[in-house]
Amino acid sequence: MAARETGALQAAKNKLEKQVEELTWRLQLEKRMRSKECLRKERERVSNYLHSSSETKLLEKVQHELLVTYANRLLEKEHSGCRALLRDDKVEDLSRMYRLYCKIPRGLEPVANVFKQHVTAEDTALVQQAEDAVSNYVNFVIVLLHPIL
Repeated sequence: MAARETGALQAAKNKLEKQVEELTWRLQLEKRMRSKECLRKERERVSNYLHSSSETKLLEKVQHELLVTYANRLLEKEHSGCRALLRDDKVEDLSRMYRLYCKIPRGLEPVANVFKQHVTAEDTALVQQAEDAVSNYVNFVIVLLHPIL
């Protein structure tokens, strides 16, 4: 009975963690949508004051300041950083991250390093599974053949 309670508690905990993760993701998405709307309104407001040729320069400056300053934080964020996106197979978000980081000089290098670490860890896990399967098979065959030998 204790095992069933532990299993039920673990299932409830997993469900709650998943709900918190989904809520966090929704809140981040909502925040991004509000940010885009604020940027759109600001662009409209500023268009009355700035010359059109200065917009590109300002955008480059802002992108550089924001992206370079926060690049590592964005990559390492616990629930939405590059590792989390790779782990959860969030292809669309990874594509967005790629488009964002390719705007930074040498910005894709840290993304590539995280990707390389992820692939290496996945490969290591797969190799370990294969080795365990072979070892189990060999042990099984030895047990079967032991009475004969």
